[in-house]
Order: sequence, then C-alpha cells, then structure tokens
Amino acid sequence: MKSLVDFLGYKTITLSLEAYEVLKSRKREKESFSDLILRLHDERQEKLSDFIGAWKDRPPEVKEEHRRIIRVMREETFDETLLR
Repeated sequence: MKSLVDFLGYKTITLSLEAYEVLKSRKREKESFSDLILRLHDERQEKLSDFIGAWKDRPPEVKEEHRRIIRVMREETFDETLLR
C-alpha cells in the first residue's frame, strides 16, 4: 500500500544553517517551507505588464535597434524550430 508521501512526491534538501534561518525568517505563520519557496519564486517572476512604457523615454534610434534585435532573435528561434 502506498503512503501519502508516495503520492505527493517530496524531496529532501540540505541547507546551511544560515540559509535555513533566512528562509525561516521569511516564513509566514502556518506556511510550509515548500509554500514559502514557491511564494518567493513567484514574487521574483517579472510580468509583461511590468515593462509597459519601458521604452517610452528612449531615443528613436535605440528603439529601432531594440526592434531589430528582437526581429533577428525571433527569426533565429523560428528557424531553429523548423530544423527540429
């Protein structure tokens, strides 16, 4: 018979005492360490909306260079996808 751990899938990790104390200090009441790590990860994710207006004050030539680089990267990615 499988235990609950078999179904949920856990991993044991080793932390230094310093790392443990840092995590423990960030942990909310009744929050598991797994939930804490996932929350911290989510907080660090950048949202596309964070970049709205980021190019607003850039000179036109800088904007055009950024657009050119993006086009080249898209073309390279598209070409690599076709080669798979």
